[in-house]
Amino acid sequence: MTDIAHGVLAALTATTIIGAADALRALRRNTYVHLSRYVWLYLSVPIVALAPVALVFGTLSAAGTGALGASRGATAATAVVVCLVAAGCVEAAAFRRQLDAGLRAARVPRHGEAWARRAATAVWVVLLACAGVAGGQFVARLPDVAVTTAGAVVAAVNFLLTLPAVAFLMSELRRAPRRREGARHRRSRAVEPSLVLISIDTLRADRLGAYGATTRLTPSLDALAARGTVCDTAIATSSWTLPSVASFLTGRYPSRHGAGESVNGFDLMGRSPLRPGVRTLAEAFADAGYGTCAVVSNPYLALQYGLGRGFSSYENVSIESEAMVAIRGTLAGRTLEWMLGSRPVDTGTRVSDVGIRRLRRAASVRREDGQPFFLRLHYIDPHAPYGCAGDKSFRGDTLLSDIRHEGPLGQRFEAVARLRAGEIRLNATEKADLVALYDAGVAAVDAAVGRVFDELTALGLADEVIVALVSDHGEEFWEHGGVEHGHTFYDELVHVPLMFAGPGVPRGGRVRSLVSLADLPPTLLRLAGLSAPHGLDGVPIALSDASAEDDRVVRCESLLFAEPKVAVRTRSLKYVLWQGGKEELFDLDRDPCELRDLAATADLGWARGLLGDGPGPPQGSYAAALDTASLRVAMERLGYA
Repeated sequence: MTDIAHGVLAALTATTIIGAADALRALRRNTYVHLSRYVWLYLSVPIVALAPVALVFGTLSAAGTGALGASRGATAATAVVVCLVAAGCVEAAAFRRQLDAGLRAARVPRHGEAWARRAATAVWVVLLACAGVAGGQFVARLPDVAVTTAGAVVAAVNFLLTLPAVAFLMSELRRAPRRREGARHRRSRAVEPSLVLISIDTLRADRLGAYGATTRLTPSLDALAARGTVCDTAIATSSWTLPSVASFLTGRYPSRHGAGESVNGFDLMGRSPLRPGVRTLAEAFADAGYGTCAVVSNPYLALQYGLGRGFSSYENVSIESEAMVAIRGTLAGRTLEWMLGSRPVDTGTRVSDVGIRRLRRAASVRREDGQPFFLRLHYIDPHAPYGCAGDKSFRGDTLLSDIRHEGPLGQRFEAVARLRAGEIRLNATEKADLVALYDAGVAAVDAAVGRVFDELTALGLADEVIVALVSDHGEEFWEHGGVEHGHTFYDELVHVPLMFAGPGVPRGGRVRSLVSLADLPPTLLRLAGLSAPHGLDGVPIALSDASAEDDRVVRCESLLFAEPKVAVRTRSLKYVLWQGGKEELFDLDRDPCELRDLAATADLGWARGLLGDGPGPPQGSYAAALDTASLRVAMERLGYA
């Protein structure tokens, strides 16, 4: 075996030991909700990522000692010392940043900071020198065969540890194959409009000026509403992301598309994907000859859940961001962050950066061969953790990012689950501060989306592209005693913004009737001049009709954090049935805040009938909004008649 191979194997052994210690340390501190799925990835990346370092330092050490005529033992010892010194330098840089932050927090005088840094540096140099000398002497005394054998075993281990990373890349970061030209239909492409579907995670309708807000947080979204049509009462099919997004991509209710059902009972990310055979909006456009592309941000929108069906390009910026956060405290993570200049983030700025590049490419193809495009963008900024300002992460199920916040918020938000359960109680000032952080996220995402609108204008497509904007769900701020989402069907969670603009959409229009997010696919297909598939729960929205229909009934299903329940909603009534048999009824005309439960005094037979569990015609004073004929129409739409 050559001296270079000997040095590389010795360096690889050293980096593997360093990486393993780092991985175990990071794993112990890691509270990411998807830990069970990626545990081997978290363990392997800090080790495998240092393998190139071993290759470089081992080669340099062998070349340097070989020129001096040193033995193989000296070569191996030098390689180990170099690796230890390099690791120590990276750790020292991280320690220096932590020390500076601690000294500033403790308000140490400036001259005291200087002496503290010098003392810390001196101690670190001494420790590093001792470690290097000890490591070099130990390796130099080993026989060549021991170093070679240990290096071969370590090399094999490193090879096996690459498998989780390969599996991750194949399952989460793959791009769907492009469709062939023959898949296009035969109509003239020149008359087919392109479409941009923008969804904003956790955006409440009452934060938009188009829905009555006076805070002016959303000038870009309000400008879109002014040149298009707004749906006044759009209801999400669920109050959390996966089932809701799946509904507005398939036109089906959660019970029919299957996405979001619990598969193991303890892992929040252990949820079922779209059922086989359930077609998506992107598949319909792809079959019609559209170029399809998606840029999304949310771990629940990973390819494993089936929401990438039909997209020729699908990029989830949260996946790489979360992966970097998971190994951030390791040597490999710090090295990668130093090489990249900063760690990847999944905020609106990043989504717009990538989305604008995809938009320019799609517009170029449109000009060259007339192919229309369907671009989907999903933003995460208003979602917890709040107040991230470029440092968003879902790890730890927290309301705030790992940035330290001043003021009454402090570090009291270690787990949103405790706050959601009422174990942590906030005073009025703390609640107001938390809401202010949420509003800052709303303003940030409006600015990010505004950049996409500006790009459409710069490309000359503002009047040629149909734009649809929607939110998957809202957010609760103690209106009913809780916070966040995924646990109830109150209107602060399921009443969401929905608006359209572009060719075929009336300017300044308002849709007064009740609509469901399941109506989005058939509506977009109709605007594009295409036929919607049969068997959808959603129906095309009459954008040119401002009248309010009273016979529509929509459903809400699937929760993340609470006992399973289902809700049916008309324009004036909402009925909720819990899995345990509890029932709730709210008169939304007289009680829009849903504070008086009327289930104990009302006849609920009509509502049970809508769920297929009870008698038909509505009875009683609180069911007056539905007569027998309208109930029959509603039940037919839900498939129960």
